Amino acid sequence: MDLLVNNAGVQYSHCVTDLLDEDRSAALRTEIALNLEVPIRLTWSLIDRIARPGGAIVNVTSLTALHPKTSAPVYSATKAGLKSFTRALRLQVEPMGVYVMEAVPPLVDTAMTTGRGKGKISP
Repeated sequence: MDLLVNNAGVQYSHCVTDLLDEDRSAALRTEIALNLEVPIRLTWSLIDRIARPGGAIVNVTSLTALHPKTSAPVYSATKAGLKSFTRALRLQVEPMGVYVMEAVPPLVDTAMTTGRGKGKISP
């Protein structure tokens, strides 16, 4: 295996003043798991196959990691967490010759961004 790209993500609108019911709790768990836990677990599970000179890992984050979106605090937090994980991972695997990169694309035209913004790029 030469390359791992962690690119999946989900974003829900949350407001801390909303009632934290079972549906909201499930959405929070899903958002945290898919955006942060899954990329970490995939990396951990596959690092033995990638850990050699020229191997590469790309984690797709978001500008919300640096400039949080008011309506998406959990998404913003998970992308900030993935950004931090990427930086630490880069330092750990650098001696092995593995490249670790963060991709911060502009707004991409996906189901998640329907009705948001202009000038989106194609997936």
